[in-house]
Amino acid sequence: MKYFVKNIIKSPVAEGKEKGEKVLEILYKKLSLKDSEKVIISFKDVEKIDVEFLNNSLGTLFKTMDKDYLFSNLRISDIKSKQELMLIKLVISLAVTLK
Repeated sequence: MKYFVKNIIKSPVAEGKEKGEKVLEILYKKLSLKDSEKVIISFKDVEKIDVEFLNNSLGTLFKTMDKDYLFSNLRISDIKSKQELMLIKLVISLAVTLK
């Protein structure tokens, strides 16, 4: 199943705690069903991503769920820049380390 961040948060700007929590809620519900299909979270048409959003969505997800399960069942797609990709990797890495 593919989820589009822009549609979930109803904005092309992925920033702040509240928007991050909206994405987290959907991902957590879908990924908690262990027999479900793989989940793709798409950042298509998202113009900006901030750290607070990532910490409250992907960071919290990786702190609360098994990282190996997530690495196997969650795909992140349509990142528009290398800087945003590096920021996502950093947030996930820190969440896994601080778990």
